[in-house]
Amino acid sequence: MVIDRAGIPVDWTLTTQKDYSNKMRIAAYRPRIDAAFNELNEEAGLRAAYVVTDELVKRGKSEHLESALRAIGWRLDEGRLAPDSANVKELFFPKGSQYDAYLEIRAVLQTSKKSITVVDPYVDQSVLQLFASALKIGMSIKVLTAKVPPDFPNEMKAWRAQYKNATLAVRTNREFHDRFVVIDDTACWHIGCSIKDAGNKVFMLSKIEDSENCIALLKQINSSWASSADVP
Repeated sequence: MVIDRAGIPVDWTLTTQKDYSNKMRIAAYRPRIDAAFNELNEEAGLRAAYVVTDELVKRGKSEHLESALRAIGWRLDEGRLAPDSANVKELFFPKGSQYDAYLEIRAVLQTSKKSITVVDPYVDQSVLQLFASALKIGMSIKVLTAKVPPDFPNEMKAWRAQYKNATLAVRTNREFHDRFVVIDDTACWHIGCSIKDAGNKVFMLSKIEDSENCIALLKQINSSWASSADVP
C-alpha cells in the first residue's frame, strides 16, 4: 500500500460498522492518515510526500495532483515533486536521484549575482561545471575543501584560462564535516552530502533560515578560509 511504503504509521484496523462500505472506510482512514502524517518530523514528512506523489503519478493520477500541489508551493516536473514557490526551503532526494539533485544544486548556484562559496570536504571536477553554469562577470568563487583529486589543480588552471572574467580560489581545511553553499555572502544552504555524490544516496538540501546560525556559519567560514592553504 502507498501509505505504508511512504513510512506513515497508520492503524488500519476497523470496526465492522466502519468496514461496511468503501465510503465508510475512506471516512475512517482519512483522519488517521492526516494525524499520522502530522506526527512525522520534517524530513520524514518530505520523504513520505515524495513517495506518495511518485506512486500516484505511476497510477495515472498526476492531473488530480497538479492543482493541490500548486496550492501548497509544489508542482509536478516530468513526474517528480519539485518546488514551485520561494517558500519551499527544503528538498528531499531519494537514492538514485543524481540528475534531479544536480538540477536543484545548480538552481541554487544560479541565484548568485556576485559570489559563491562552497564548503565541501570532498569536491571533484564536477563542481567546476556547476560554477560555469552559474557564472556572472566579475563573480568571486571560493571553495573550502579537505582535499582535491590529483588532477584537480590542472582542471582549475584550464577553468581560469577560459573564464577570465571571474575569480576562482580553492583552499584546503579539515575543520568542516558538513557541506554548505553560501550565495552572495548572505544566503546559506546546507547540503546533506558531497556535491559530487548528490543523489547517490538519500539526502536533503536545506536553506538555513535562522539568521543567527547563518551569521555564525559565515564567521566560521571566513575564519577557516583565512587560516587555510591555497590550492595552486
